[in-house]
Amino acid sequence: VALLLAPILAELGHSVTSVIRNPDHAADVEAAGAAPHVADVEMLDTDGIAEVLAGHDAVVWSAGAGGGDPERTRAVDQDAAIRSMEAARQAGVRRYVMLSYCGAGPDHGVDPSNPFHAYAEAKAHADEHLRTSDLDWTILGPGTLTLDDPSGRITLRKEGEEVTGDRKTARGNVARAIVAALELDSTIGRKLDFADFTRYSFRAAGEYTLLADELRNIDRYLTLERARFGDALSVRIQVAPEVLSVVLPFLALQPLVENAVRHGISGRSAGTVVITATD
Repeated sequence: VALLLAPILAELGHSVTSVIRNPDHAADVEAAGAAPHVADVEMLDTDGIAEVLAGHDAVVWSAGAGGGDPERTRAVDQDAAIRSMEAARQAGVRRYVMLSYCGAGPDHGVDPSNPFHAYAEAKAHADEHLRTSDLDWTILGPGTLTLDDPSGRITLRKEGEEVTGDRKTARGNVARAIVAALELDSTIGRKLDFADFTRYSFRAAGEYTLLADELRNIDRYLTLERARFGDALSVRIQVAPEVLSVVLPFLALQPLVENAVRHGISGRSAGTVVITATD
């Protein structure tokens, strides 16, 4: 994800430093538009990480042990991550974006016999430490990462919503989500779980859906757009309960709402999207 993130930030005019453990990766980092800094975060103490972070405006933590040894997973994904948060405070870098995963938390539900358990536990502890810090934090929770071409479209999981269906997420979409989080102060203090929009929308078989499900997807899309536009975007949804079970084709309404936002709101000081459904 970091190699996909760096060129986007560089194109936006940001100076990017990528911390890498293997100096053989320096050429790839430079080609992506970032300055490589060779250091092993697993070995660095808080002071050492603070020296690396000094002079920067934000931290994006996407480091990980890559699975395998549970002890190393805990050392990198939990302990080093927590040291980086303390180091950010010490270096005066208040903005911190953590790359986690969809469903991470104390109640992750991963069985201890599952090899993923060590990672789930490490992320739960690291994310919780960040939540209780005084940093300007955002935690991003993508679904299973893929090498698919980025669509530039994601859907947010609502807080408390059960994680179901196909939650795959293209790495390029994750990189774009990180950029959006850095740019939008409205993401500060929030855990945002998400997945590729099209995969999530078509997780059910068939060509039709209920109006209630279509409106649920639209609400996820508008949640993201409200984070982007802030108070400039108002939404009014007036739907009669008796029509929620109406059957209609998948994405019959979503493109209309997207066009309303894209062409009716973008470039203006403010606007309102109104969705009405009656019998």
